[in-house]
Amino acid sequence: MSAVAVVIGEGLWADWVGEELSASCEVIRQAGLDKGVPETADLALVLGDAWHPSVHARAEEVFRAAGIPWLRGFAALGEAVIGPLVRPGRPGCSQCADMRRLMAGEPSGDAGAAAAAGRAWRRPAGCMGLA
Repeated sequence: MSAVAVVIGEGLWADWVGEELSASCEVIRQAGLDKGVPETADLALVLGDAWHPSVHARAEEVFRAAGIPWLRGFAALGEAVIGPLVRPGRPGCSQCADMRRLMAGEPSGDAGAAAAAGRAWRRPAGCMGLA
């Protein structure tokens, strides 16, 4: 039996990941969370070409209730952000990861200048070190 991944979102990233995953597992595509979640899903990926915290907050509710682990991915300030992997019944959530990321800020202290220089949110451990 093949694993089932639900790819939720629209845009280049969701399209690309859905295509790549289809070679190794069953992929169900959905534009959003309004249709609920397929009961057969083993993992959900919430992907977008921009940061949408309200979508991630809704995903927290939906996937926690369904008992399905999920991973988010989006672009922010010219860099890709992947994670955290949220597993129902285990500590950690996307809002906590966002708060830690925002509190960590840019090492130089000037996020605006860093963004203009293409260095925004770069950390040695990456996002997984913060999640």
